[in-house]
Amino acid sequence: MTSECLRLGDLLVLALAPLGAFLRHKKAQLGAPKAITATAHKLARLVYLALKHGMTYVRQTQEEYQAKMREQQLKSLRKKARQLGLTVMEMPPIEPAQATPGS
Repeated sequence: MTSECLRLGDLLVLALAPLGAFLRHKKAQLGAPKAITATAHKLARLVYLALKHGMTYVRQTQEEYQAKMREQQLKSLRKKARQLGLTVMEMPPIEPAQATPGS
């Protein structure tokens, strides 16, 4: 069982899918062994709920997962800033300088 989880973990690290992004995020936080365990647990919960309740799995794109993670991080940052008496202001994205012809 452990070797199958490790192989799954190796595949997920390379996957551009929400579970792969989850694994990479947890790997940065917890280290590889705990991240693989957490990802396997998440996958097991998904399978269990699908089998128990007959749910269909709604696939989430990498972009949707990243947007959700960004919103969670912003919410957490705003909460911490509020506790410190600060405010968080979002700035518009900075566009790279465009080279002008002839310069």
